[in-house]
Amino acid sequence: MLRNGINCIKFYWFGIFCTSIIGIVVSTFLDYRVLFSKGDFYTWRVSFTIFVISVTVSDIIMLQVTALSRFLYLRIRYSIKCPLCIFPFLINSVDGKLEMKIGKKPEVVYCDFIDDEEYNRFSYEEMIRILREGIIARKIGRYIFGISVMILFLCFKPAGALIVIILFAEFEALDMIYERKFHGDNFKLRNIRRGNGALYLNKVYDDCRVENFYDNDINKNYVLGMVKRRLAKNIYDNDYTEPAYVNNILKSLFMEPEEISTSPDIKELDIVTLYVFYAIFSKNEDYVGNIRNVVLRMKLYVGQYSKLWRDYFDYFLQIIDSYQWKKELEINKKKDMILLYDCWANIPGKYRNTLLYVKNKIDDYINQI
Repeated sequence: MLRNGINCIKFYWFGIFCTSIIGIVVSTFLDYRVLFSKGDFYTWRVSFTIFVISVTVSDIIMLQVTALSRFLYLRIRYSIKCPLCIFPFLINSVDGKLEMKIGKKPEVVYCDFIDDEEYNRFSYEEMIRILREGIIARKIGRYIFGISVMILFLCFKPAGALIVIILFAEFEALDMIYERKFHGDNFKLRNIRRGNGALYLNKVYDDCRVENFYDNDINKNYVLGMVKRRLAKNIYDNDYTEPAYVNNILKSLFMEPEEISTSPDIKELDIVTLYVFYAIFSKNEDYVGNIRNVVLRMKLYVGQYSKLWRDYFDYFLQIIDSYQWKKELEINKKKDMILLYDCWANIPGKYRNTLLYVKNKIDDYINQI
């Protein structure tokens, strides 16, 4: 299972198994004679609390070591500044200022984005090598730390060494996940060996290659992230001439409304939001007409499953109609746009500032309607 790769569902079950083993090992550290003397309820409450804390702390420590290993390696080896994901604290330098935010998802530790200015210092081949070495540094740093802790356990508390072994198995399983929304480190390294490393870079070097990536369903979420970043940058720069890969992928996405499901990928909905306002800000009537047809189709497709999304698409339609025919909004309650639902560590700091600018521009436009 670990050698051939796993999907998220299998990993969840495997994670439950690992958690159970850790709980059993931790139970050997407790003196149940003392606990049971204070009552059954007290015993199980204390036991459960200690089990949860032990599993949480051990997982978070391994995540921190994983993040720190890559950060320090790239900093020392290449003098690269990249977001430091000390979960849940996400630290980055933006325009010379240090920013710290709170993250929401532990998997941000596995994000590989590097700030845009670094791409001016290195060639494509060098960036692929840096990407690969950063991923390997994550794995090696984790193993060095884990083996050191295991040796300490063997010296002072031999049963505790089993916790480290289980953690290694759990994180190796996490590294082997390959799904549309998340690629583990082992799968990334495999993709890099196959010449597909550009999928994980924050810059598009070849339009045709990106379109080929999109043809493979397992890569779509990463490609849609590229499209989202490009649309946001165009709005920020007031430039409404999208590259060929953006145009072609949007056409493909818009021809398949089932891509927007009752449980949609965040990047897909963000692309709809961005393109609605991209079309309006561009003042291109063809763009506006096309996105109106797309939103209407999405409303008919998704609306039968979810009133929430039907209301969102209704809101988009009213905004487009207001632009085209100067109609007033019938929905008075302002809806929050979903542009910033990306976890902060998924993106370089400057890109986050770009999204903030776009969000404010959208808010200003809606307030003027």
